[in-house]
Amino acid sequence: MFAIIYGLNSLSIRRLKRTSDHVDSKYMRKLETCENMTDSRKIFSNYRSTLATVNPPCLPFIKVYLIDVTCIHDGSKDYLQPNVINFRKCQKTAKVIREIKHWQSK
Repeated sequence: MFAIIYGLNSLSIRRLKRTSDHVDSKYMRKLETCENMTDSRKIFSNYRSTLATVNPPCLPFIKVYLIDVTCIHDGSKDYLQPNVINFRKCQKTAKVIREIKHWQSK
């Protein structure tokens, strides 16, 4: 779905204003609903809340999880002190991995 929405929102498609004027308003409302769900603001909060209502298995949008892992990696030190591993960072990373596996496992 993300690929479709991103494609429809590309500059070359958006320039087809006269064509989109002829699309039934019912479909434009559906498109708007999908655009709201795929909105990246607030770290994909609309997508995350929708995904929470879905039963596995499903194929989640991996970019959301890659952003999470990147933020954890860049925002936390590996070591709190010399020879003291930041275990909280490991827990956060494991939580993201566990969530990905949750969607694949059932």
